[in-house]
Amino acid sequence: MKRKNTNFSKKISKNISKPKTKFVTQTIYGLLKGQSILLSDIARSLKEKITLKKTIDRLSRNLKNFDEHKNIKENYINNISSYITDNTVFCCDKSDIAKPYGEKMEAIDYIRDGSKNERAKGYDTFEIAALTDKKQLPIGIYSKIYSRLEKGFKSRNIEAFKGLDFVEKHFSNKGVYALDRGYDANKYYKYFIKGNKDFVIRSKNNRNVIYKGKSINILKIANLYKGKYVNYYTDKQGRKRKVKFSYAPIKLPALKNKDLTLVIIHGRGKEPMMLITNIKPKAKKLTLAILKAYIKRWKIEEYFRFKKQQFDYYAIADGIKGILEKTTSGIKKFLKSYYLNRQSHNLRLLSLPI
Repeated sequence: MKRKNTNFSKKISKNISKPKTKFVTQTIYGLLKGQSILLSDIARSLKEKITLKKTIDRLSRNLKNFDEHKNIKENYINNISSYITDNTVFCCDKSDIAKPYGEKMEAIDYIRDGSKNERAKGYDTFEIAALTDKKQLPIGIYSKIYSRLEKGFKSRNIEAFKGLDFVEKHFSNKGVYALDRGYDANKYYKYFIKGNKDFVIRSKNNRNVIYKGKSINILKIANLYKGKYVNYYTDKQGRKRKVKFSYAPIKLPALKNKDLTLVIIHGRGKEPMMLITNIKPKAKKLTLAILKAYIKRWKIEEYFRFKKQQFDYYAIADGIKGILEKTTSGIKKFLKSYYLNRQSHNLRLLSLPI
């Protein structure tokens, strides 16, 4: 494990000084070994022949002075770029980290706790993970924890656009962007169309679209189609499932000059799933995006859940938010071999890709 960690750390620490590379190496090792983002747990995992306090003090001092997180991210992106193709699906997701007892934590704010569907104190997050042809599990692309109370914060939408711009900067217009109902808003459709990016956005039931020249509720249109195409997939329990697809030409009232496609999917619940996309019907790229991002969405959900639970994100303390933004985007490539090895010991841990 140490040898693989050292090799990986060297790759993402390219053009970084030896002391800082050592800090990165020890931090990643401690994260993996201790399965926690707390400096005390990371320090304890290193098992150095000095007092624990001295190890914590050194790590804390190095973290405070660490200014190479941009280089770490760039090196990491360069290492995964070969996996990104036109068929890659970039799954975008807003989540949260609830801290109900974090009264004095840095910039803590009130959020909507998605796991309990209630208001709580904590932080919002925006994540982008890539589903690729070459890897079975998601590849982490972008991860940002933010608060409305932070200096310079403008809006949650702007935070999402920052993540989307990050992907475009590094991968140009490759791939398909897949977003859930929280992003079914005109500003996102305009963003993708203006940038000539392929997208698939899950629609809300109350959206109106233009169908055959008339403005009609999207659910009424979906109920007109019962499924022309059939596709089979395997769910996370290993059971074979069947879904039916149909396509309908639509336009949005705010974008009347742009032809779009409504994808209607039956077999995923009582009501049909409705996706709006700018990809042409019957295109293989669209079918792959639907299967990866929506039919098999459990892979993405487990990936995000794994990050929060396995590394104990709920244990974030003052100042720890920095270590997440500086190091989590660079650890995912190494995680696969480690957790696959753990699985061989019959531990129920989720392996991550790359």
